[in-house]
Amino acid sequence: MENYFIQIHEDMNSRISALEIQIKKPNYYSNIITIIESCLEKLKLFLLSNPFQRIQDEINYFKHLKPTIVSKLIFYKRLLFIEIERPFGSTENKIEHLENELKLLTNFCKENSSFIHYIRSGKTEMDERYFVRAHAKNFQMHDSFTCEVDYSISTGHDYKLSIFLAYELLESHIQEQIDALKNPNTISAKFESSTSLSTCGSPNLNWTGTQTELVELIYGLNIQKVINNGNVKISDLAAFFEKSFNIKLNSATRTFSDIKRRKSERFKFLESMQINLGKYSDESLEN
Repeated sequence: MENYFIQIHEDMNSRISALEIQIKKPNYYSNIITIIESCLEKLKLFLLSNPFQRIQDEINYFKHLKPTIVSKLIFYKRLLFIEIERPFGSTENKIEHLENELKLLTNFCKENSSFIHYIRSGKTEMDERYFVRAHAKNFQMHDSFTCEVDYSISTGHDYKLSIFLAYELLESHIQEQIDALKNPNTISAKFESSTSLSTCGSPNLNWTGTQTELVELIYGLNIQKVINNGNVKISDLAAFFEKSFNIKLNSATRTFSDIKRRKSERFKFLESMQINLGKYSDESLEN
């Protein structure tokens, strides 16, 4: 099941990445939602025809695998809703609209604090109750997200976990939008007016790695506090690298959230860089 899931997940990400040129079109979010729903339908059919052989495999699927896709579906549906409901008029009205969304996130986390604490603390003793379908009858859906749960393909709690993961992504995304509305010229002025960045946007400097690799580098530099002693926002770093190396990042925070949930080799790019730099140094000394 896990190998099939990885195949579906990679295909989904590739199809979503191919839509980057549509990012400002009205149907951008709708197209992404369609892609994710089609992937979930494939997973559903595979699951129903290939039952789990071990309880641990079922737990792994509903706790670690499926929520990574469902959370993105919830994320993009909520972004579509926010965009549709975005008010006309003053900047203050738009900020208020976004801040109301943040209040929804806060309320959800408060009302599900025990479950969220369990997930964040990495505990496992309740996994069988939360992520095995035989115990799905113990599930209670949050009032704001009533839906018909199909217990043949869900434990209920996997959906609640997906909401939480989506909200982590939404919080960063919404806060970035609020910051941009409050300080509309901060990022552009910071990079466009600096004479030290005269090479930004040069056609000779293009990022040829993946978006995920660049996000690893951005977060690595930020954690090391080597730019402004660490007093810089991820969004500002991302904007700088986008302009410098002619690349559009979908969302650095969302990509890093995916990186954090990797089961192994979480920082493959940085680890590969360290290994290759060591080899290069060794070969230089030998020569």
